Amino acid sequence: MLEKLRAGETQVRRNSAVEKLRAGDTPRWRNFALEKLRVGETPCWRNSALEILRAGETPRRSISGLEKIRARETPRWRNSALEKLRAGGTPRWRNFALKKLRAGETLCWRNSVLEKLRAGETPRWRNSVLEKLRVGEIPRRRNSVLEKLRVGDTPCWRNSALEKLRAGESPCWRKSVLEKLRAGETPGWIHSALEKLRVGETPRWRNFALRNSALEKSMLEKFRVGETPSWRNSALEITRAGETPGGRNSALEKFRAGETPCWRNSVLETLRAGETPRWRNSALEKLCVEETPCWKNSALEKLRVGETTR
Repeated sequence: MLEKLRAGETQVRRNSAVEKLRAGDTPRWRNFALEKLRVGETPCWRNSALEILRAGETPRRSISGLEKIRARETPRWRNSALEKLRAGGTPRWRNFALKKLRAGETLCWRNSVLEKLRAGETPRWRNSVLEKLRVGEIPRRRNSVLEKLRVGDTPCWRNSALEKLRAGESPCWRKSVLEKLRAGETPGWIHSALEKLRVGETPRWRNFALRNSALEKSMLEKFRVGETPSWRNSALEITRAGETPGGRNSALEKFRAGETPCWRNSVLETLRAGETPRWRNSALEKLCVEETPCWKNSALEKLRVGETTR
């Protein structure tokens, strides 16, 4: 490909189009349309619409509507409504309503409300409220509050708080705090802290923090004087004395004495005595007596007798 481009040649798939354009020709995919346009013809995909419009005709996709409109006819989808309106009639979906309105009747969904209003009656959903307002009464949902306000009473949800405030008392949710503060007392959630601070004691929520600071102080003081705290004393003191702590004593001491710990004794002692441990005994012993272990017997024996495994 590169050698052809360097030599000035073009690829096969580009040669047909590029060479034709250089020579002034058009490729095949453009020749069919351009030649028809030069001679005044239209290609196939434009012929059906343009030729029909030039001849004064309408294409198939619009002939059904336009031709009928020119002939003063209405297409099917408009005929049912327009023809009935021109003839003075109404279509089906309007005939039922207009006929009843012309006769002075009301439709079903308007009859219940309009007829009752004409007769001076109110429908059900307005009767309960309007009739009570006309006679000076109030409906149930407003009676309990408004009537009490008119006579100077307060409703239930306001009586407990307002009446107590007017009498100089405090409601239940404020009485415990306000009354105690007026009497010079402190409520329960303040009493425990304030009283302890007055007598020089610390409340519980500060005592735990101060004790922690005391623990840190004892730790820092021990570091300053060269001592170690309790949680470090057990390990450091043991290592200074040449001993090992509990977690390391069992293994290190046995190594120093030339012994092996429990978790190595079973394997090392067995190897020193010329024996094999349990996890190697089953295979090695069978190989020494020229036997094959279970996982090799099934394949090797079949190969020796000339059979093949599955």
